Amino acid sequence: MPVLNVSPDDILEPPMVLIPAGPFIAGSGEKERALYRVPYDEPKAYSVNLPAYWIGRYEVTILEFACFIEDGGYNRPEFWSEEGWYFRWRYDWQHPRRWNDKEYRGMRMEDRPVFGVSWYEAEAYCNWLVIKTGKPYRLPASLEWEKAARGTDGRIFPWGDEWDPRKCNWYGQLGNISLNKDAIDPYAFTSPVGIFEAGKSPWGCYDMAGNVMEWCQDACGKNDSYRVLRGGSFMTNEPRQLRCAWRGGTYPEIGHVHWANLGFRVAMDAD
Repeated sequence: MPVLNVSPDDILEPPMVLIPAGPFIAGSGEKERALYRVPYDEPKAYSVNLPAYWIGRYEVTILEFACFIEDGGYNRPEFWSEEGWYFRWRYDWQHPRRWNDKEYRGMRMEDRPVFGVSWYEAEAYCNWLVIKTGKPYRLPASLEWEKAARGTDGRIFPWGDEWDPRKCNWYGQLGNISLNKDAIDPYAFTSPVGIFEAGKSPWGCYDMAGNVMEWCQDACGKNDSYRVLRGGSFMTNEPRQLRCAWRGGTYPEIGHVHWANLGFRVAMDAD
């Protein structure tokens, strides 16, 4: 990983977008479910009302996360939950997985999303921001993420209802048909945040389809130890997993799924 020009005193707060209070359409409608082979356990379209909140305009970048590392974030238990600190100790985490891998060296990385982070590391970063700024940063709830991604009209993708392979960073494969990846975008792995202007959400949030999958605050089920993942990634090879309504999940200590494609964005209550 290239040396990043940050010091222990640096705090780079992620740019935020205000999502106003009110209802939006969550879940997937009948046409969407048929067209994209939606699994039966994904909620059908319904209206839900949320209070106002803030959410990151972009996924948290490597440069922003490096400030947490340089401030001793991996060695200060006050930033970690008890469970998170246990896993940090058990696996001797000192930085995200694949932080120093040769596949990612040589690229300009500062403005790309941080990748290979577990849910506990994302949580610790948010806690660090709270202590450093006095602001109530946290991970977004799954429904908050979905409203920020799709607006209020129940659209299938952040940009609208029609799939467009050039509006996000994805794998470039439809079923068994491999597309010309270079013709879609030039990035084999992650791309700089915010470059897919035509793919932003109605609220102005970027990369809510593709780039890295994003951790949310929620567990996947009432008694489920999995945490929710949203948005698909650069390794996603089917548009149905890039829909606003799609969600996946895995154990919170996992920091990598196929080439370290797990990241996050932050949120906070509006008041």
